[in-house]
Amino acid sequence: MLHRNPGWLYLSVALRAALSSSAHHGAGVVGRRASTAAVPPIGRATGTGRTVDFRRLGRGFPLRQMGDSVGSEIDDQAVSTATELRGGGASKGIPAILFDIDGVFKHGGAWDPQGFSALCRVMSAGIPFAFMTNGGGGRTEVQYATEMSEKLAKVAAGFGDRAAAGPELSIPAQQMVLSYSPWAVDLEHLKGHPILIVGDPADKVMAAARAMGLGAGCVHISDLDARHPLMNPFGKHENTQFDSDALEAEKWGAEAGEDFQAVCVFTDPSVDFFGALQLCTDVLLSSRPGQVEAEDGRDIPVYFSNPDLLWKTQYPWARFGQGAFRLSLEAVFSARLKSMGASDHAVAGRLSTWVQYGKPEVAQYHFAVRSLEEQLKPGERIAHVYMVGDNPQSDMQGPKNMNALQASLQGKPAAPRGGSTEAEGPEWAGVLVRTGVYADGDDANGAMAVVDGVAEAVDFILQKHGL
Repeated sequence: MLHRNPGWLYLSVALRAALSSSAHHGAGVVGRRASTAAVPPIGRATGTGRTVDFRRLGRGFPLRQMGDSVGSEIDDQAVSTATELRGGGASKGIPAILFDIDGVFKHGGAWDPQGFSALCRVMSAGIPFAFMTNGGGGRTEVQYATEMSEKLAKVAAGFGDRAAAGPELSIPAQQMVLSYSPWAVDLEHLKGHPILIVGDPADKVMAAARAMGLGAGCVHISDLDARHPLMNPFGKHENTQFDSDALEAEKWGAEAGEDFQAVCVFTDPSVDFFGALQLCTDVLLSSRPGQVEAEDGRDIPVYFSNPDLLWKTQYPWARFGQGAFRLSLEAVFSARLKSMGASDHAVAGRLSTWVQYGKPEVAQYHFAVRSLEEQLKPGERIAHVYMVGDNPQSDMQGPKNMNALQASLQGKPAAPRGGSTEAEGPEWAGVLVRTGVYADGDDANGAMAVVDGVAEAVDFILQKHGL
């Protein structure tokens, strides 16, 4: 198995403890309506007395299981990296904004006509900003940035807003953080090795994998299905008769370039959800699933890019997202292991190598902060970071996680919203919009403000800082 070996940051239990403390300040965690539900952490085992939490801190610092006490050691390299997040020694504190996209700038295929002018006001104020989405659709950062720039300008012009909006809008790719963007850095150890790629559209997903350097050993799950038609008894192969000699000649595992070292779920497997469950389970059990049903010691990681159970489209109610696939795969894989005699402890161990990216994971926010820091001028530091989003669980939970992380590094409980000093690091806060998953009556999960849309969110932030 391939395992990364940078400095590990043992913070998962400390983070949960800090979040528990912050709950006493009125920050709710669970929404009242199903539309704001969140997928639980990966590897949460029942009956073991422990929570296996392999969330990762981006740019090479993964969050690893910490144990049962908050007092575990934090290595020097990880503390140094966390100190970078707090702004270093710069003198002038300024705000920065992270924007969600779906449910904020667009709703299904419809783009908000006020999004263009809202962004132009942010640029005119000189505020660092970046886009942070749990989607991506298999596009690269360059493709998504170009598409979004064009769409926002076109919609603004159609509503007569273009002339007053300001300068031409060209979003740099470096300011686009897609759900799988951190993998270009964090999965560098897998480059050149066989990886099973999951997600649709297949051509776009594979192009994104190649763009981040993972393409050499990648096999898309639809290609694996085509190579081994008997693996999935349904779909396009149902009721098809195959030549027995040809099937016996099939190559498996390393011989076929299919000794997969990881599974990477870029996007939702929308073409064949059932087939993805079956083939992923087979690959997780064996490197040669057509020859050996299950191998002792087989334990490869699964990387998920998006934890959202639900997301907002033009349909009146929220729809299932990639989080639904993760929950389904975890359930069927666990059941399959238990049917083969695995104990709860053994199942929990297998799930412990599964890694979740995307909001509200610390890994994703840490990666996004790098984009904000690259926009700073000499003598500036980030004093406040605002997350503008529509989902209380993914968008509003992220700032709470970052505040809790910083508080745990400083050895004190996470404080309620308030001022921050340079030594304490940037204050994180969420601004929730009503144009997506959130609806009035839902738990706002500690949002600093709830506003009608992205234009009002920008106005709120600018006014708060006198800009």
